[in-house]
Amino acid sequence: MTTNNHMDLEKALIEHYQTAWGNISHSLVWSKGPQKDLPKEFRVLSFSKDSTTSVLATCGLSFGSAENKIELFLYCPENILEENRLCEILTVTAHYHLTGGNLGVGHSVNWGEPIINGSLCNWGYLSWPYLEGESFGDVQLSSTKILWLVPITKQELEYKKKNGVDALEIVFEEQGLNYISFFRQSMV
Repeated sequence: MTTNNHMDLEKALIEHYQTAWGNISHSLVWSKGPQKDLPKEFRVLSFSKDSTTSVLATCGLSFGSAENKIELFLYCPENILEENRLCEILTVTAHYHLTGGNLGVGHSVNWGEPIINGSLCNWGYLSWPYLEGESFGDVQLSSTKILWLVPITKQELEYKKKNGVDALEIVFEEQGLNYISFFRQSMV
């Protein structure tokens, strides 16, 4: 993909995000680790969705060479102090996708440690972003899909493996997943 195509896709992606979440609060780049293996334009954008919820979303992941063109986002509490840690989580998940993970809906990622210190959630689960409406996951002008990175516990991962993706999502819906709490207990 040429630089002009990247610029067009980046503009479409940012407009898509801003339609849902408002203006970009700021941009983050995790300067350690696998940054060199990511597209040079890759960064994490921060949005203030409402008075209690922020959204961190990748921008540029879909410029990479992976077969599945995706971008990722996660919800977090507004004004969370661990924002750099969440940028790291999105960056290492992006790296995994581009270096062989070829992630998509229903896949899980082992971060090897909690999303933030003290959390039971040390896995990420990729879901369709149904909270944002049916068409949110598709970006115009491209085949890029936007997926929701949901932090999950080891027990929830095992439940998903045993019972399937739909069963896990039903549990989350029926029990009212608090998707901005990284300190929640397992729901299974």
